[in-house]
Amino acid sequence: FPVTIELDGKHTVLIDKPRDYVSQYFTPHNSWGFAGSKTLPKIPHGFRVQFQNEEKGYQQDERVVYDDGYNESNATLLEGLVLPGVTNPATVYKQARFHLAQIKLRPEIYTLNADIEHLVCNRGDLVKVQHDVTMWGLASGRVKQKIDSVNIVLTEDVDLKQGYTYCIRFRNAKGESVVKTLDIVNADTTTNTIKLNSAVDADTANPDDLFMFGLVDQETNDLIVLKVEPAANMTAKLSLVDYSPDIYTIDSGLAIP
Repeated sequence: FPVTIELDGKHTVLIDKPRDYVSQYFTPHNSWGFAGSKTLPKIPHGFRVQFQNEEKGYQQDERVVYDDGYNESNATLLEGLVLPGVTNPATVYKQARFHLAQIKLRPEIYTLNADIEHLVCNRGDLVKVQHDVTMWGLASGRVKQKIDSVNIVLTEDVDLKQGYTYCIRFRNAKGESVVKTLDIVNADTTTNTIKLNSAVDADTANPDDLFMFGLVDQETNDLIVLKVEPAANMTAKLSLVDYSPDIYTIDSGLAIP
């Protein structure tokens, strides 16, 4: 879905769409000042959208778009919504439903500061973040030593508990991300030396590579870059929101009835 952006008096378009390419990775070891805020809005039962209807000779028109479970018989809280440049009734419906989904699935805004690494990602990009404040993943740090292709020494200790399956994500010098599962331990332990259950290549898990550690498929969280605010010395403050891929699916109500 297109979102109009204004910067220094100029307008451009950002496409909010499903993404499969991760632009950057952030942890407490390459960012600082992490914070979050959550809005608790009263979710409207629908939107009244005023628009120039192309199917009626671009005359002023209105379409009421309801949230799930509501219709003209029971909706009591309707809010106005402006969609600049949208003239097609079907597109009005889709975009209104999209905004209803965003209210539910993206209530939080996260911020963090980063050094020159922020230059890799732009507004709308998908990034992965590990942080203990939000309990995304369990640990992060840098690779200290690569003993061999499966035995890796980390700069930080990680806690391993018997019966759990853990994974570790490495970001190598090329900016590529590689995820490996760890061997299951026979007893609870805290260690900075881990053993992978499959080998990494020569480019991965080398000294100073960033790592993100956690339970399988839970070592990071997917976020979308909402805003980049440049600061001094090539740093920037990034505002982020949840990726929430359900926003883009038919289940989110994007199908036209």
